[in-house]
Amino acid sequence: MTEVEAKFLIRSNEQIDQVLATLDELGYLKSAGETGRHVDTYFDTSEFDILRAGWTYRCRQRGGQSTLNLKARGRHDGRVFVREEIQQPLSRDAVATLHNLPTGPVKNFLDSIVDMRRSRKLFCVASQRRVFAVTSPGSKPAQIELDVDRTRITAEKANDKAPGSFEFMELELELASGDASAVGELAEALFDKLRLTPAQFSKFDRGIQAAGLSRKALATKRDKPTITETDPFLDLVYLFFDRQLQRIKRFQPIAWEGLDREGVHKMRVAIRRFRTILRAYRDVLGKQVVKPINKELRWLFKQLGEARDADVGEMAIREFIASLPADAARAAAPYEDHIRQKTFDAYTNLTEVFVGGRYRELINTLEEFVAAGPQESMQERVGDLTIAEAADRDIRKSARRVIKRGDRVIAESLVEKLHKLRIEAKHLRYLLDFYTMAQPVRWKESINELDKLQDLLGWHQDAITSRERLEAYHDSLPIAGEDCVLRLSIDRLISTENERMEQCRREFPAAWRQFKTVFERPTFLLRS
Repeated sequence: MTEVEAKFLIRSNEQIDQVLATLDELGYLKSAGETGRHVDTYFDTSEFDILRAGWTYRCRQRGGQSTLNLKARGRHDGRVFVREEIQQPLSRDAVATLHNLPTGPVKNFLDSIVDMRRSRKLFCVASQRRVFAVTSPGSKPAQIELDVDRTRITAEKANDKAPGSFEFMELELELASGDASAVGELAEALFDKLRLTPAQFSKFDRGIQAAGLSRKALATKRDKPTITETDPFLDLVYLFFDRQLQRIKRFQPIAWEGLDREGVHKMRVAIRRFRTILRAYRDVLGKQVVKPINKELRWLFKQLGEARDADVGEMAIREFIASLPADAARAAAPYEDHIRQKTFDAYTNLTEVFVGGRYRELINTLEEFVAAGPQESMQERVGDLTIAEAADRDIRKSARRVIKRGDRVIAESLVEKLHKLRIEAKHLRYLLDFYTMAQPVRWKESINELDKLQDLLGWHQDAITSRERLEAYHDSLPIAGEDCVLRLSIDRLISTENERMEQCRREFPAAWRQFKTVFERPTFLLRS
């Protein structure tokens, strides 16, 4: 059968009330249905044969019975998911792994593509579902099932950076009967009126994210283009630009949904890398080419920065409140609500950014720029410069700038300059990343040492950002009255961030000496 559905991520209970009110405004009839819980357990082989074949397999347990489901990858036009589904009921509440599938259409299909002996559990998706039956207006009404899911995904982590779990609310509109266009029309109306966040992924995709895997990487195997240090310098430049553009596009839907906060972070890193090389070689690329692209990348970076700052602030306040006694935690609750609202607003703004024409035009411009490749005028400017020759020249220059700025911090105790040192260190790191594409071994020790310094400077900057937010909120509160207890809690939070800043500053001299032992060695730029 064909499944037609549209999905939105829901960021607050108020949005659910707004959806139901909007249905009334638009003339849809609705009636509350069942409320219940179901658990989906997903499986695949160790080589992900089912996924590579374009399908996913799950066993759903609900109401004392189980159902086996195969879902095709299908298509997603930005609002509506359309995909084929194969179902097979079970008479008991049991989890049917690939090892013990009963005879039926699901097993018959899988037998042709997988070896059942090599299967493994991927993750679990547990949802509390509230169901509404919705009827569209008009002479030929369509029946749509509206589901509100409160979902928790739990997965075994493939690496230390994997989230491991997600919790979220999702609104699903699924066609029950009638014209399939009714789902898209309702989804479009809800988006236009409420600016809900359109789901960019299925629950399966989010499970893969929670495990720290990549659906794209698992589903396809591609040979990456190779490049060596003896190749022309401009070949590396455009290969690097292409990789960063692909990362911007890859992490954009993850950033939009906001469940995995690394999405925003990794988009920003890709933009920083793109801009670093764009500006570092603007004389080669041509300033008239670089300037408009850099301007638009800077705009996108700023929009993402609001969400990133909100994420950092929310994580910090959660950690702090978790450490407080119960009475102090209750007193700080209004600030926690304030931070949540900031996060909500930041991600609402990202929705406007990603559906807007300016973002689409930027991506089109970057694609055209990368596809065009090096121009004849650029070739004339660099001549026969190789990657190795450019690396020796440019990394030495960048490292010297970092050392000069860091030495000033040590000599003059210019603690307020730590942020500028952090930016300079990032530029060096991105330059090292750039040349590592052609020299994967040569800069490994340098990058490891630079990462340690960057982590320390990053913690310091996060503390500054968090303190500034706290102070702004503190100053907005009345001097007297019932908010006095809250003011005291905010004062305690500010003190915590001040201590974090001081701790980073105390650790900086030792970290800086260790950094210089690597970057001031006579052998720093010698070939190993």
